[in-house]
Amino acid sequence: MDGWILVLLTILFAVGVVLSNPAVSFVAALTAVALVLARLWDRYCLVRVEYERVLSEDHAFMGETVDLMVRVSNRKILPLLWLETEDIVPLDLPIEGVKLELSPVLNTGILQHLLSLRWYERVSWHYRVHCQQRGLYVLGPVTLRSSDIFGLRTRERRIEEKQKLVVYPRVVPIANLGIPAYYPFGEGKARHSIFEDPSRTVGVRDYRPEDGLRRVHWPATARRQALQVRVYEPTTAPRLLICLDIRTMPHSWMGQDPERLEQVISLAASIASDAVERRFAVGLYANGVYPDADQAIRIPPGRDLAQISVILEALAKISPITTCSLADLLHAETSSLPWGTSLVLIAALASDDLRGAVLRLKDAGHRLSLITLDSATPPQLVPGVPVYQVRGEAIDLRRFVDFEGTQLARAIP
Repeated sequence: MDGWILVLLTILFAVGVVLSNPAVSFVAALTAVALVLARLWDRYCLVRVEYERVLSEDHAFMGETVDLMVRVSNRKILPLLWLETEDIVPLDLPIEGVKLELSPVLNTGILQHLLSLRWYERVSWHYRVHCQQRGLYVLGPVTLRSSDIFGLRTRERRIEEKQKLVVYPRVVPIANLGIPAYYPFGEGKARHSIFEDPSRTVGVRDYRPEDGLRRVHWPATARRQALQVRVYEPTTAPRLLICLDIRTMPHSWMGQDPERLEQVISLAASIASDAVERRFAVGLYANGVYPDADQAIRIPPGRDLAQISVILEALAKISPITTCSLADLLHAETSSLPWGTSLVLIAALASDDLRGAVLRLKDAGHRLSLITLDSATPPQLVPGVPVYQVRGEAIDLRRFVDFEGTQLARAIP
């Protein structure tokens, strides 16, 4: 279309020259120059225009604020009369002092800027982002929009670069939950100041009345014609596995209770943080999944310095979709756990299948505790298993989750 216009302008210019009419020739020449200039401006207006989005932190806890800097640069000699930027940001990450327009993408808004840029000019904005709800958040992509000098054509460019921000669940001091410091092991004091690693047998000795049958070394007993038990290698690294049931309704088709879901996730994060401080080798099993995944979360107990970050990030990203019941997950996985691993089961509902799982784990020799939010009916007690009831109420899910805890019952010896 522009080619035909240039041809017509050339003809018009020639006619003006032939008719000795400089006004016609001048208008034709001026229009042709303007058209060529507009095409070049349109073609190069968004070239070497950069959009930067920088977060001061890529991980934060609920209630914290993160600084966000947005910077736009025009790295060429061609100025921009106007430039519009539209950045996609999650609505659950409110930006202080900014009202976002709704985006076509679910649960997101548009952070918009309209400005003009001279040659080699850079403009920046600074914002404060409030982390009010745990989760994995993605900022971006961004769309740049500008036009030629006459506004005849509008050009658009999409930048796919994104930033991620992980907001950890709120960590509550264990003392605020009404759970005693000895919760993984019940009320009885340990017989030894150190733990043993059953995977490493260092010898045998004579049987003692306090020894369990699991320790009996039957080949050695047959050779010596007297009961012999295994002697395990001592270790000072107690193992704790946190088992989280994210179901908040009796049946999956009933959906989820968002408040109770955030409570159990925050409870699991609090116990994990406390256990790491007490130098436990901590792991996490949960029947929830990561976004865009279909496998339950399995983090074996470990004492690596980054273990708590791995657990908190998993709890931050966990979605309300369950792949199976916690009882089925424990039945499939706990057989591979090292002997002596203690388990803390956390559930919003003390369902019948979970109670059955507690009984099977107790019979298998694991030391465990059950922590539940179920206040409607007290869960059935299993001999030797301490059960605690944490009564919690989400005061404001976008700011924090608060708990009040009381012990439900003592363990039956």
